Amino acid sequence: MLTWYPDTCSGCSFELTEGDWSNPKRIISLCPHHKSVKDNNALTDNQLFRSIIQSNRVREYARYAAKVYLKLDKEHEGVPYRVETDGSFTLGLDKDGVTMTGWPIRKIDRDKLNAAISEAILSVERPVGTSTVRIA
Repeated sequence: MLTWYPDTCSGCSFELTEGDWSNPKRIISLCPHHKSVKDNNALTDNQLFRSIIQSNRVREYARYAAKVYLKLDKEHEGVPYRVETDGSFTLGLDKDGVTMTGWPIRKIDRDKLNAAISEAILSVERPVGTSTVRIA
């Protein structure tokens, strides 16, 4: 048995079949947020699992787009993010709410960053329940 714990959620865990990350064998536990996403949208276990996987992809595509936009060195640890109570991700803030050094503050720069992120995540499939990304 292989157990997967989403890196953005401390209350969820899934049992996976070794070598098959496409469908969970079963849900072991769900945090209140993901339980409500599952219940409110009448999602199956597989649909919920997919929405969590795709949420992580959306977040990482957005973080990479922000890193490129900000011209950060490839060795830079990347753009911090905070997971909000509604399951969305806010880029540019760390988990304690501290804004990243060099984060754009002018509206025009923030609009350009938002456009770069929007373009980057266009290709990511977003099934029902997939988290959204916003900038700080």
